[in-house]
Amino acid sequence: MGVISKENRKKFSDFLDKIVKLKNPILESVDGWVFSTVVSALDDNFLSKVKPEFHPLIDRLFGEVGDEDYKTAAGTLGEILALAIKTPLVDGTPSEIEMYKKVFELIATLIQTAVEKEEPAVK
Repeated sequence: MGVISKENRKKFSDFLDKIVKLKNPILESVDGWVFSTVVSALDDNFLSKVKPEFHPLIDRLFGEVGDEDYKTAAGTLGEILALAIKTPLVDGTPSEIEMYKKVFELIATLIQTAVEKEEPAVK
């Protein structure tokens, strides 16, 4: 049994299919299926071995990324890291989650800015 819901697997696979564009039309026609298979294999063989208390957060994270809600995904990733990493002085406090959240919001903003610069202008 996987960690990621069927709906969030589809969202995330569609997201990957959207951002990865192959020049070969034959490969492009099957890459969505390949992404779906890879996400399912990752879920079943790796994520299912993660501690159960992380499962709802991981599922939520994949859905948020699939929805391209990077700011919320950064917050969820912050929650995951706050649970996984014991941070001296702030462990288990809202400040710890906020610290990780801000780091990932910054990373998400940098990635989004880089992606937007690469997109060709529509004429």
